[in-house]
Amino acid sequence: MRLKKLEIHGFKSFLDKSVIHFPAGISAVVGPNGCGKSNILDALRWVMGEQSVKQLRGKSMEDVIFAGASGKPPLNMAEVNLILANDNGSAPEDLRDYAEIMVTRRLYRSGESAYLLNKHPCRLKDVTNLFLGSGMGARSYAVIQQGNIGAITDAGPEERRFFLEEAAGVTRFKQRRIEALRKVQGTQQNLYRVMDIIAEIKRQMAGLKRQARKAELYRGYQERIKTMDALLAIHYYDSYDGQIRDTAELLGQLRDSDIGDLTELKKLDAAVEAVKLQRWEKNQAIADRKTRRFELQRGLDRTENDLAHLREETGRLAGETEALEEARRDLEQKNAKITVEIEGSQAQIQELEGQVTAVRRELEQERAAAQVVSGQATELAAQAEAAKGRLMDLVTQEARYRNVYQNAENTKQTLARRRQRADEEALAAERAAAAATKAEGQTRVALEGLRVDLARLGQLIDARNTELNAHNQSLARQVKEVQTRELQRAQVRSQHA
Repeated sequence: MRLKKLEIHGFKSFLDKSVIHFPAGISAVVGPNGCGKSNILDALRWVMGEQSVKQLRGKSMEDVIFAGASGKPPLNMAEVNLILANDNGSAPEDLRDYAEIMVTRRLYRSGESAYLLNKHPCRLKDVTNLFLGSGMGARSYAVIQQGNIGAITDAGPEERRFFLEEAAGVTRFKQRRIEALRKVQGTQQNLYRVMDIIAEIKRQMAGLKRQARKAELYRGYQERIKTMDALLAIHYYDSYDGQIRDTAELLGQLRDSDIGDLTELKKLDAAVEAVKLQRWEKNQAIADRKTRRFELQRGLDRTENDLAHLREETGRLAGETEALEEARRDLEQKNAKITVEIEGSQAQIQELEGQVTAVRRELEQERAAAQVVSGQATELAAQAEAAKGRLMDLVTQEARYRNVYQNAENTKQTLARRRQRADEEALAAERAAAAATKAEGQTRVALEGLRVDLARLGQLIDARNTELNAHNQSLARQVKEVQTRELQRAQVRSQHA
């Protein structure tokens, strides 16, 4: 077999499908560092069944799938096809009739993988057997990784023997011999298990024979038991049949006697009903007498209650009469006292009326004076409100002046940080702010002067920014030119190398 073509799609740095042909003779892949030469060798090792992620220069098998770069999205599958020319007949027997053999390996980002031989699904073992004895393979001497030449030259006897057997083409047969020996050992183990099973079955057969003999005896005993059960059932049937006939005759006799007993029972029921009727009539008479007695007793109790109530009412009325007589005498005494008090009160009322008249006169005079004082108080309140208004205006003006002063102070500090030469102008602004506390007109003039100065400084800052932008653009052009020169230098060095 001979390497003819390699197709790579989605493997490491190969985003688009790439086809690499290997014509007869010596083929070489040449390119600068980082262009993907080693990825071609990794793809070749990978499609031939390499399982070591370390040999493929990655941390996990998923690293072989294109992960995206330069705005291109990552792929979900990596696929490598290896086409071999079967021109020397060294392929396995089942593939010798094919002129070309295509080995395919796919890996999905979900972890699923697949191996194909001539587009038919196969096992990793089939791919390994294809390259056994041909000198090719993931770990054969035909693929030597960079820096591993010394590992072959310095290999031990066992490793050197493996390379010699691979070059001689006996690796495939040796692998078949190992698999045949493994199958023989497995068959031997299966035979041992079969012999163990036979011994166990023979051991169990003796017990089964004893159980079979016991089952035969049990079956005979069961037949005898069935026969004896049938005879006993017949005997019990005859016995129960005689008992049933005797019981039927006895039931007939009992039915005849039951009819006579029913007749006697009906006669007794009639006599009992007559006795119950007489008892009910006597109970009714007793109830009527009890009712009359209860009514008489209730009338007697009512009369006694009325008599006791009348006695209590008579005693209560006598007590009330005595109390009313005493109350009358008390009222007469109180009436005499009240008459005397009324006469004294009338004299006091006359004196109080004179005092009230005098007080009313004084009150009228006080009201007139109060109205005069109220007018004065109103005028004073209006003056106080006006004074408060002027005070608030003055406080507002003072706060405004202080705000103007604070703004001017902040402006002065800002200008002092930006430019050192603005110190004189900030001192002038401070003097103008101090003068602003005395007069609003002077403050406005100073504020206008500060605004003019601020506009001038803004123009100066804009000019400085324009110069800075020009310098930045010049610097960017110089940096770009340096980068271009560095790139040209790297290209020249690469061409020189």
